[in-house]
Amino acid sequence: MADLLSYVSTDVEIKQTGTTNGGEYHGPCPKCGGTDRFMVWPDQGPHGRFWCRGCGVAGDDVDYLVTVREMDKYEALEACGRSRKDQGQKNGRTISQKTTPERAKVLE
Repeated sequence: MADLLSYVSTDVEIKQTGTTNGGEYHGPCPKCGGTDRFMVWPDQGPHGRFWCRGCGVAGDDVDYLVTVREMDKYEALEACGRSRKDQGQKNGRTISQKTTPERAKVLE
């Protein structure tokens, strides 16, 4: 099981630009190719965070695999060592696959 930083560094060359709170890394965006527009914070949140100032792609490790490597959401969860059940968690509550978007808003 890899982490966000190892996924990104496999796809593009990134450099550490800060050391506070686990560090900050910059490099070209693996999605749009924008030079030095892509930022990674490996220790932000439980699974790291990334963001491209160019194309706006952002998220955590699972979002990276889905958006950049075009994996299925459940394949990405498995690759990150999480289960489908983890995907159904929202603010400590489990939202079933059958929950409508309107119902999910009520549960938030």
